Amino acid sequence: MEGGSPGHVYDVMLRLLMSNSNIIRCFTIFIVAFVAHTNTLNNGFTFDDYHYIVESEFIKGWKDFFSVYTRDYLALPQEKLDLTRPFMPFTLTFDYSIWGLNPFGYHLTNVILHSLNSLAVYLLAGSILGAGASFAASLIFAVHPVHVETIAAATFREDLLVTFFYITSLIFYIRFSSSSKKTYYFISFLAFFFALLSKEMAATLPLVLIIYDYFLSGKPFGRKRWLSYIPFWSLLALYLLFIYTIYSNIVVSPTIKDSISTVLYTASKITGSCIKLLLIPVNLLADYNLHSSDSFLEPSVFFPAAFIAILSFYLFKSRNKALSFSAIFFFISLLPVINLIPTFNLLADRFVYLPSVPFCILAGLMISTYGKKISGKYLLDKLSLFIFVCMLVLFFLNTLSLSKVWKNDFTLWSNVLLKNPYSAKAYAAIGITHLKEERDDEALSMLIRSLELKPDYDKAHYNLGLIYKRKGFLDAAISEFKKAVEINRGYGKAYFMLGLALSEQRQYAESINVYEKAIKFMPQNAILYNNLGNSYSAMRSYKKALLQYETAISMDPSFADAHYNMGNAHFKAAHYNLAISSYEKSLAIDASNASAYFNLGNAFLAIGLTDEAVSAFETTLSVDPIHEGSKVMLDRIKGWQ
Repeated sequence: MEGGSPGHVYDVMLRLLMSNSNIIRCFTIFIVAFVAHTNTLNNGFTFDDYHYIVESEFIKGWKDFFSVYTRDYLALPQEKLDLTRPFMPFTLTFDYSIWGLNPFGYHLTNVILHSLNSLAVYLLAGSILGAGASFAASLIFAVHPVHVETIAAATFREDLLVTFFYITSLIFYIRFSSSSKKTYYFISFLAFFFALLSKEMAATLPLVLIIYDYFLSGKPFGRKRWLSYIPFWSLLALYLLFIYTIYSNIVVSPTIKDSISTVLYTASKITGSCIKLLLIPVNLLADYNLHSSDSFLEPSVFFPAAFIAILSFYLFKSRNKALSFSAIFFFISLLPVINLIPTFNLLADRFVYLPSVPFCILAGLMISTYGKKISGKYLLDKLSLFIFVCMLVLFFLNTLSLSKVWKNDFTLWSNVLLKNPYSAKAYAAIGITHLKEERDDEALSMLIRSLELKPDYDKAHYNLGLIYKRKGFLDAAISEFKKAVEINRGYGKAYFMLGLALSEQRQYAESINVYEKAIKFMPQNAILYNNLGNSYSAMRSYKKALLQYETAISMDPSFADAHYNMGNAHFKAAHYNLAISSYEKSLAIDASNASAYFNLGNAFLAIGLTDEAVSAFETTLSVDPIHEGSKVMLDRIKGWQ
């Protein structure tokens, strides 16, 4: 398709629009949606994929997946809260079981989900529009460039999932509404349940069901109709109660402190931005500099509000019920993302993935309405179809091109800086990329620039601390880690590194306090317990140290360093036999640790086993021929003999 001329594509499109075969149309929709995003399959992990996939403790096995439902997991902060949408870690765990850490498999799942969603849009639109208009609506959805972000980042799959279940629920509710078959109702309710488990945006569905019945079902609002809503609203109430009680430690955006007027002005501004993304999908970025608004007279606030007011008046007067339903559906689906409920990001392309469904239905409706008006006018009919085909081709090519931008973090954030040079997030992301490649000087300049633009950016402070620590500037590193946890008190990794830096400065008491805070947010991190044990051991609190090592080993029995450090603690506490046992376990896992052999030799000496000690010291030298301690001990033993 990429190489076909507009005229050829036009002829193909004309035949498809005239076709009465749903199978041909469905096949076409799926293939077009899939091919439009094939460049994504060649991409690596990017954006939040490293955090939620590569570094995640919860998707590397089904046992880890079910830990999502444990008390420790539910205590995690906002940085891992997204994974508590259970359908998300389920699909990631499934992908990991097949693909490991091969990005191709994760991207393939996303592309397939989007293709299925495109089919679902066709089926949903078919309940409201004619077949040709539904086909047009689904093709717009399939190739719309604004969807690239949702599909290209593996961990934005939650928007794909919630949209699939949301549309499925609505489709089967529409069928129930027209037939009263309980099977359709049950499937609709079950799909709504899965949608809620995918993402909070599903919360708008019960309201959309009522709006559909009001405009399109053609049936009166009797007692039976109202009773059919109760299970949906009851499930939503239970879900919201669950969210606000279990996740009471969620860190909300600072915008929650804004006045009601600021929230409403900002909501109008975001609404206008979302409409612009859908109408004019150019200069799409992974980060937009959108700020809250305090004035209604700001053009980006006033014009969207005026548009909504005029549209509302028109819909009130309009007799086109399909238009009224689709427009109201669109604005209802935007409610969760326009900052009425505070969010961390004011605007992102993925926020409009679900709202784009009614938007595309509206587009199909307008195409259908205009098509009827020009029916029989040959030239206008041909010209209109040609313009529509050209738009689809442009969208298709733009989607292919934009997918390449998401190849890796460097290409993604370099593209952001090219168009948005004031993006603190982009500078920080490129800095982190340099940091991973050990290009510390380049990383340093990028992170400093990020903090110049956004001084309270916790992630930039954290990674700047990593650079300073690697360069040996512990005071500067500690300062940056402290700033990170002051900004984000749930930043587990920052507490972890702060504790490590403090222990390297021999500030063991403070490091213990910091490690214990880190444990609240990283309860399954064995290294953290090992490091806490080291700090206790350095303060000669051997009993407490041993408890931490035991915890680390219970989490990871093959953790050689934890066994080794436990041996050291036992040795210092004069538990020589236990020290020997721990050293031997450590060496059974990692036979290259010369220090473990040396300390094992000293433990043997402590209980009078000279021959075993000599053997251990000799093994130490075979591993590390210049180990002075072993040479000294062997000479000393020879002197005794």
